[in-house]
Amino acid sequence: YTFASGPRGGQYSRFGAVLVEGASKESGKSKVRNRETEGSVQNALLLARGEADYAVIQSDVAARAFAGEEPFKSGGPIKTLRALGSLFPEPIHLVVATGSPIREVADLRGKRVDIGLPSSGTRYDAVLVLAAYGLQVSDLAEARQGGLEEAMRRLKDGKLDAFFTTIAAPARNLQEFAARHGFRLLALQGRGIERIVQQGPGLIDITIPANTYPAQTEDVHTLAVVALLVTTSEAPDAEVQRVTELVFDKLNFAASGSAEGAKVSKRTALRGVTIPMHPGASRYFGAAPTPGAKESKAPVP
Repeated sequence: YTFASGPRGGQYSRFGAVLVEGASKESGKSKVRNRETEGSVQNALLLARGEADYAVIQSDVAARAFAGEEPFKSGGPIKTLRALGSLFPEPIHLVVATGSPIREVADLRGKRVDIGLPSSGTRYDAVLVLAAYGLQVSDLAEARQGGLEEAMRRLKDGKLDAFFTTIAAPARNLQEFAARHGFRLLALQGRGIERIVQQGPGLIDITIPANTYPAQTEDVHTLAVVALLVTTSEAPDAEVQRVTELVFDKLNFAASGSAEGAKVSKRTALRGVTIPMHPGASRYFGAAPTPGAKESKAPVP
């Protein structure tokens, strides 16, 4: 079995490592590997091509993939995607240096900005946010796609003005970066944030509380997606039920060093799901399967 996670050292990858280790011990004979990827967009495509069996995908990206909307429009809808449950919320972080004159999204015009790896959910969210505030990628002086680790290095060295990252808070690497070098989070607010929420499912209002990161003195209003555990309609019901039970009942993510995994809870597992539930997962939760879960033409709930 292959689990598609995310970039090396990132939250999805750490979550995947814990899940794969637990699944390998649970199954005994089965071999499970954690495939590190660029993120949500690539993970959806890997599931569609049968190159992965399970994956973590942002709720907004999953909804777009299921509906065949950008960035999946050219390949068509991926109607086989099925959710096992909701894992943890992931706020959109828009990060600038502590002394930066940038105060709002509109100020990014003509600036050097990292918008996330090409096939990541971060990049999708960054483009969405820019558009909501009247900007296109072409309006930036430089639009880098190096990802979080590179973005932090370049911001520290003065080679970058801002970067986006959609990540569960508090993110360990961002905490370390804030403690050593400092940064400031930009709020998403006003009509721009209303436009984004109205455009489709998967994004919710959220506040990153003060002191989430070192020297963060104020609450920061932004948007968040939910990380979904996803498979396809081809996965056997009994297998999916076992995997769901493993994730939401048996694994101790906190003890294994996955801070984001520690937020996984059966109580919140059905919140923010934007694609049909797999019948095996629905059976585990005691919920009725999402209407159309066994039909390729199921509508997005």
